Amino acid sequence: MKLYIAESHKEKGYFITAQKDGKKGAVQRYRGIFAVYDEKSEKWHFKSQRGFTAKRDAKSWAEEEYADFKEKGQTATIASVKGRTNFAAFVEKHYRDYLQNDRQLKGAKQEFQKLDVLVEFFGNDRIEDIDLLRVKEFKKWLLNRPYTRKEGGQEFFVSKTTSHRYLARLKHLLRYAADTLGTRVPPFRDLIKKSDENPKGIKFTFDEFQRMLAACDRLFPRKPENRKRWRLVLIAAYTLGCRVDELFHLTGAHIKYIDEENRVGLIELAMPDSRNKIHTKKMPITTWLFDEMEAGGIFSKAPNERLFMWTKAYRKPFDSIKEEAKINPQGTFHTLRATSATDKAASGQELETIQQEVGHRKGSGVTSKHYIHFDDRQIIESASSFNERLVSCL
Repeated sequence: MKLYIAESHKEKGYFITAQKDGKKGAVQRYRGIFAVYDEKSEKWHFKSQRGFTAKRDAKSWAEEEYADFKEKGQTATIASVKGRTNFAAFVEKHYRDYLQNDRQLKGAKQEFQKLDVLVEFFGNDRIEDIDLLRVKEFKKWLLNRPYTRKEGGQEFFVSKTTSHRYLARLKHLLRYAADTLGTRVPPFRDLIKKSDENPKGIKFTFDEFQRMLAACDRLFPRKPENRKRWRLVLIAAYTLGCRVDELFHLTGAHIKYIDEENRVGLIELAMPDSRNKIHTKKMPITTWLFDEMEAGGIFSKAPNERLFMWTKAYRKPFDSIKEEAKINPQGTFHTLRATSATDKAASGQELETIQQEVGHRKGSGVTSKHYIHFDDRQIIESASSFNERLVSCL
């Protein structure tokens, strides 16, 4: 089939049209055409259907063919036919497999969400054409792009700290492309600035945490089991300083020591980290948590039974608890770790011990910079011994 297609259509990679196909008797006939461009051979590959009596019917057929092509997940085929170095095609055909299989990346779901955002912006860009100016445009676009954590929820904007995570993923992707395709990588030193990474400063106070526990009673009046479970989950997250996946991972086998007389104990956790290396941490069971665990029958659980988190579907009930307690909606389940670290530091616990409990390496600046945020009351209380000394000297 001979058909002239303007150069402007090549960038999209596909073409839909309808054209006259001669007359049959007194009736004009039309042909629907759907084409995909192969950049390597510099040719269009066509699919057509004849016999339509109306031009709009012919074009509708071509549009339906494209919709069916897209529904079957073959849009990546369009991109790969259009050009081997198309950004979206490279992500789909090469980089996702690299992250999933070669790297065996923990938290791949979150990283794939970053890739979806990158594809949304760079989509049809050729990887070799992505330069410093284009990446700067992406950073500006990302910082001004509103998002919601749930449908119909409050709008938020990406912080500079979070934008650095997207830029880091883009940098690794372009480096991988450079290794496999021989493309260049623009400099990121002017884009990822550690000085821009200011801590969020979001922390639940102990009073807010108490309100969250009280909210459990109001939210689950007819389901006492749910009330007990969520109280236990919140107290465990707060006193142990666990990440969500760590809390979900804990089973009866991880309880290593119980002191029934003093009502305390010890949990020892061993699980893979983000680099698939086994990390271990020891976390004390406080008397408060001990009482809740005993009341919930946790100490009688089998070694393979989960202690606290019975499901990973925690976001919706946790958001409901925050809303009922009327506390900062930007706070997340992870914020409980910062609350735990701050309150432990305010009570006089050494930084090295706190780092061991939350799972930070010894001497890491993350603990102090991003986790420990004293409020005014805690500053006054921590200075009480100095104040008492001064009073005794008067």
